[in-house]
Amino acid sequence: VNAGLQFLLTEGEGGKSSVQGVGGTRNCEWWFTRDAVLIDTAGRYATQDSDRDVDAAAWDRFLALLRKTRPRQPVNGVLLTVSVQDLLQRGAPERAEHAVQLRARLHELHAKLGVRAPVYVLVTKADLIGGFNESFEALAKDERDQVWGFTFADDPGGRAEPLAGFEALYGQLQQRLVEQLLERLEGERDVLRRAAIFAFPQEFAALQGVLGEFLRAVFAGGAGLEVVPRVRGVYFTSGTQEGTPIDRVMGALGRSFGIDARSAAVQPGRGKSFFLHRLLTEVVFAERGLGALNPAAERRRRTLRLAALGAMALASLALVAGWAISRSRNLDHAARVAAALPAIKEGIAALPPATSADVAPLALPLARLRDAAQLEGLDLAHPPLLSGLGLYQGDKLDAGARIAYQRVLRKTLEPRVAARLEERLRAATKDNLENAYEALKAYVMLYDPAHFDAEALRAWIGADWDVNYARLAPEQRAALDAHLDALLALGAPRANGARDDALVASVREMLAAYPLEYRVWSRIKRQYRPGTVPDFSVAAAAGPNAAQVFARTSGEPLTRGISGLFTREGHRRVLLPAVRSTAPLLAAEESWVLGARTDGVRLRDAALGTALADKVRRRYYEDYIKVWDAYLADVRLVRLADPERALAVSRLLAAVDSPLAGWIRGVAAETHLVAPPAAAGALGKAAEQAKADAARLAGAAPADSSSGGGPLEKMVDDHFAAYQRMVTGDPPPLAETLKLFGALNAQLMAVDAARKSKSPPPPAAGVEQVKVAAAQQPEAVRGMLDQLADATLNQGRGAELQGLSAELKPIADFCNRAITGRYPFASGSRADVLPEDFGQLFGPGGMLDDFFQRRLAALVDMSTPNWSYRPLADGSRPVAPAALAEFQRAQRIKEVFFRGGGRQPALRIELRLVELEPSLKELDLDVDGQLSRLTTGGPSVTLNWPSARVASVIKLSTGLGQAGPLLLFEGPWALFRLFDRFEVQPGAVPERFGVVMNLEGKRARLEVIAASVYNPFQLREIKQFRCPAA
Repeated sequence: VNAGLQFLLTEGEGGKSSVQGVGGTRNCEWWFTRDAVLIDTAGRYATQDSDRDVDAAAWDRFLALLRKTRPRQPVNGVLLTVSVQDLLQRGAPERAEHAVQLRARLHELHAKLGVRAPVYVLVTKADLIGGFNESFEALAKDERDQVWGFTFADDPGGRAEPLAGFEALYGQLQQRLVEQLLERLEGERDVLRRAAIFAFPQEFAALQGVLGEFLRAVFAGGAGLEVVPRVRGVYFTSGTQEGTPIDRVMGALGRSFGIDARSAAVQPGRGKSFFLHRLLTEVVFAERGLGALNPAAERRRRTLRLAALGAMALASLALVAGWAISRSRNLDHAARVAAALPAIKEGIAALPPATSADVAPLALPLARLRDAAQLEGLDLAHPPLLSGLGLYQGDKLDAGARIAYQRVLRKTLEPRVAARLEERLRAATKDNLENAYEALKAYVMLYDPAHFDAEALRAWIGADWDVNYARLAPEQRAALDAHLDALLALGAPRANGARDDALVASVREMLAAYPLEYRVWSRIKRQYRPGTVPDFSVAAAAGPNAAQVFARTSGEPLTRGISGLFTREGHRRVLLPAVRSTAPLLAAEESWVLGARTDGVRLRDAALGTALADKVRRRYYEDYIKVWDAYLADVRLVRLADPERALAVSRLLAAVDSPLAGWIRGVAAETHLVAPPAAAGALGKAAEQAKADAARLAGAAPADSSSGGGPLEKMVDDHFAAYQRMVTGDPPPLAETLKLFGALNAQLMAVDAARKSKSPPPPAAGVEQVKVAAAQQPEAVRGMLDQLADATLNQGRGAELQGLSAELKPIADFCNRAITGRYPFASGSRADVLPEDFGQLFGPGGMLDDFFQRRLAALVDMSTPNWSYRPLADGSRPVAPAALAEFQRAQRIKEVFFRGGGRQPALRIELRLVELEPSLKELDLDVDGQLSRLTTGGPSVTLNWPSARVASVIKLSTGLGQAGPLLLFEGPWALFRLFDRFEVQPGAVPERFGVVMNLEGKRARLEVIAASVYNPFQLREIKQFRCPAA
């Protein structure tokens, strides 16, 4: 059974060897043998007679699965099986239809798989041919395994007829049966079986016609096949010997002679396979290479192979070219490094002697030596690809340069560091014992590898360079820092000279009086690393709106605040543990920094031992207060440069989530170091432990901190108690503080509304109350309240100024129309100021006087010769100083011209002739038709101005009978024009003055007596007055 094949998958003894349903081909059986995989497709795939659409779709999916999994050669061959039963029992139409279906499936195989696979025709169930079993059942196994059939000549090109030679080859098979007939008959004794054996060749021959017709219908060229099938052969097989053999010859003879044909008996027993094993193994499997390849897949494969070969060739060429370029670059690199070495050596040789303490000249020469292998644009750690490829030499050149650099560092930088330390030790004074101690420690460390501490030495040298090389260029300082790091990375220094023991001894003697608590606290400050405890800042405490409200006077950003060391957490987590740990370390340092001679003396001092912890903490709390005082004084409100900014800041400050509230709470929390009762025990234990450690080092009993009026940290709480009170209580005073800012915000809103409506702002009495209340606030809050209150007052004044400007504009416009370019304000003008306009402008209650009294009088200091504004908080002025001077001149004009208090100007003067040319006897003065005769020594004449007539006329004549007046003046200011015509001389008192007349060469002198000490005819305020600008 199983054609003698060995199957890999078997369900137990005698079980199935196939796998049902894989992927989309649910109705296929897959037979896995050691030599090949046989796929037994469902018969409905070929016939598609159950459900055409479903069967066709399943067949297409099956072909797609093959094409996907085996794109190059989907199948090696096709076994096309047709049973003897179908050939002999089906009618010609059925066989023809079946052939058409098989022909279509073969065409689909080629079309969808793209291959012309060899087709092996297996005529199965050959045992149904009459006489088959009787003829072959006696065959041994190896005889049953042979091939019974014929193979056509291979036609890979598909040019020959597929079934060429079918009849001849079939006839040869039949002839072979005839040749073996006598041998088979001789071996059989049963008559019926002998008859069957004898008839078997005829039965086989009878099958030829039907089989040939069927195969030609399937394979013959013509319609339906684009490519001629590659038929390899026709083979007869039998697998199980089931069913009744079909005896066509005997049946035909029986029918001819009227005899009923007897049916051959079914052979009992287990089925045997005939002519299958070698057919499969030696023909079908052996010809697996004949299976055509998919041309498209082959083209892709050839293309990919050619592309791969081309890529390999290009890669090889690129690699060779890359090696050439890399070799050239590395040779060039080495040459450039060699060319730079002489200049580097000269730079090193030109350095000052190593006895100098100046390290600045080392920066550039050492950097050049260190970077000798570094080329511009080349990263030694990550060289370009074309500088590598296995030939890179940059790392080796750099290693050589680094070795030389380290040697030179030892010879140049190290002795200069020692020399600098000696300089600092020689310059050490008792005024800065801390620096002297650290310098001594660093110096001793240079000569004592057992106590070498690279970080401590780096810290000291860095701090010294910060001072000594403060003006050094940043890049040069960075180079020095890099050289120092490289030197310290080499390990303990190898001092090039002997230590100056005398210098060390003198400094140790000086440091004998340096209190230990100062050194402990100094060490704690230096060893604190920023970030260990979060810093306190306005930005963090006040929230996201901090930048809109606060600024720092120093210009520092709000994100930079107080070091975490000076916070509540810093006190708990850093200071107290540090006091406990640092004191023993410093005590241990004394044995080698200060020398063994002072060790016991200092540690046995009870004043420094038993109270050491308290003294260190006291130093800390004193610095705590200084740091916070400076910080609080540096925080202020942002500049309130415009009304919108002031209004926005006040609104934020008065809000429920006021940034000020968050900041105050943060300040109060961070300056409240006395622990609450629940935590006081733990913190107290930490402090007591620190004191006990110090006492233990001194060999004395610890001091009792309970005596002395409470814990030491209370000194911080007491200093900042005002901030803590602000957040204590229900409600806390902070709420009232926010209300003060709310009051300022309300005032600013009212001022803003007044400005927009151009109406007078509200009174600022509430602002003054806020300034009074601000005096009760902590200093920082008081400053902010005062700043915002002043801004509120300024904004109110600004709104008032806006109203003043608007109110002054119509006055200025009228003034310009009434007096500009008119006499007496413009001396040479022929046009006069009208008296009514003059009175409306300058008179009591007139435009200028009314405006001044209502809007400016309260703001002006009129007690000085030149009026000025009273001091304002922001330095602002309601109107410009020049405009204020015009109001002062207007006031003088009012006093001179409006002494009677009326709205119209009024002057009264007396004229008396005191001197006249002898040839003249009198002067005649005609004022609006009223003649007055002036004689020397005669009575005086009283004149009133202005005249009742607007078009006033004044005539002056000598009475000598001239045809007309000697002088004629017209207009409301005619009298002023008369006096302007002649020379006015001051008299003994201001209200008396003389007028010297030159009348056609004849001299006359008048004495004028005015009603005011100010001469109205030469009043300088008239000449200087200009209309005030709006």
